[in-house]
Amino acid sequence: MGPLLTLIGDADDWTPADRCVGLQADWRPECGPATLHVYPGATHAFDAPGRERIYFGHRLGYDPGATEDAATRLRAFLDAAR
Repeated sequence: MGPLLTLIGDADDWTPADRCVGLQADWRPECGPATLHVYPGATHAFDAPGRERIYFGHRLGYDPGATEDAATRLRAFLDAAR
């Protein structure tokens, strides 16, 4: 396997962050490094500009602060993997 980066909002009702937290707790080091960052108040699709909306029964909403931080973390993650 390789390194894993998970970026998720704690208000994501489509892919709940607590599942990622549980997987992170059970992660085996021999699988590679794993990093998890949970954004307070961020919903599913926090990085998709647009107005807040309900889609297939789930709340989606853009969070510019979380998006900027996630982009920074992703760039650093990819740079480190080179």
